[in-house]
Amino acid sequence: MKPEDIIVKDKNQRADVLKMINSRANGKFKFDNSGKLELVSKGSNSSGSDYYTDKLVEGIKSK
Repeated sequence: MKPEDIIVKDKNQRADVLKMINSRANGKFKFDNSGKLELVSKGSNSSGSDYYTDKLVEGIKSK
């Protein structure tokens, strides 16, 4: 795990967080088994925000 990782450790909260993220992003995100947020695909939700998606990806990749 790196300091820049976005992690939700509580498995019960992951579904709620993903629901909110994926409803707002123009992309599809998921959590891996350790709770780390990952981008699955970009541009898969045309009603979502490119800006929001880009900021999440920046957060995942930033140091």
